[in-house]
Amino acid sequence: MTMTKDELLEAAWGIIANAYGGDWDKAQHPAWKQAAEQWRDNYHEIVASLEISSDAETPLDIAPLNAD
Repeated sequence: MTMTKDELLEAAWGIIANAYGGDWDKAQHPAWKQAAEQWRDNYHEIVASLEISSDAETPLDIAPLNAD
């Protein structure tokens, strides 16, 4: 399965957003939470600037990477 860069960005966001069950305060290292917040902010800026559209309402709606 080949994914577009838009799909890869969305999949990466889904993985990051759902880390620690979606509760980043559970992260063992404060630097991880800070990096995740920075990635989230940059992701949303990129999506807005590129006008990437997605049918997924939440990161959990994204199919697993190994799906057929």
